[in-house]
Amino acid sequence: MKKYAPQALIVGFMLLALVRYGVRTGFQFGPTNGEVIQQYQSQFESLHSTLEDVISRIDGLTPVEDTKLDLTLDPKPILIVGDAELTNTSMISLSYLKTYQTPDLIGSSDLTAGDYEHQRFSIDGDDFQHTIAWMGDDNPMVSSALESDGSDMEKMLQKTLSLKYLIVGRSREMKPSIYDEHGRPTEDIPCDVFLVRLKTGKIVGQAPLLLPAAARPGGSMGPGEIVNEVIRQIGEVWGNGAVIK
Repeated sequence: MKKYAPQALIVGFMLLALVRYGVRTGFQFGPTNGEVIQQYQSQFESLHSTLEDVISRIDGLTPVEDTKLDLTLDPKPILIVGDAELTNTSMISLSYLKTYQTPDLIGSSDLTAGDYEHQRFSIDGDDFQHTIAWMGDDNPMVSSALESDGSDMEKMLQKTLSLKYLIVGRSREMKPSIYDEHGRPTEDIPCDVFLVRLKTGKIVGQAPLLLPAAARPGGSMGPGEIVNEVIRQIGEVWGNGAVIK
């Protein structure tokens, strides 16, 4: 027993030092969020460039009249809400793509028409919108968040980089709706969605959507219900060419 005592003491001191270090750092033994972001910065440069091209392409398009989808896509676009492992497609609004690198324009206490458009095409729990902002030129994260453990951050960044497609939603008009005597909106909302291959920025699908008046500000549909309706319509119009549900 005495022969192994010095070795046991050394191991014990090492373990104690690790525990004390862990307590001081919140048991954070890996890189911080800020360090992870720096590590992945170069890998996101091409994605940001692609998104800029996508904005220009969609901005120049007239309202969509016909539904189209490239049926030869491999892999097939898959967006299954709540199943991140099978999903290779994200969804976002054109209005958000135009503003995500200017955080001061996002999160205002007064919702603008662009904010409502963003909500219509924003899936709860989808981190794509957050990761592209965190990896942009003007990261909105506070210093304490940048210093936190980066293991979850790395997983989110890897997921974003693994995505194959992006659905970009666009509302055709932002005019206020007509309201009935009870203060409820009465006009449906015409929208367009575009399917983009993230590797090239090429538009490989499109479809017109018509959301119910209840999806307007002041309507009875909540943000989650509106997104579910958007996904339902996309899943129907693109049929067997994509898995959207």
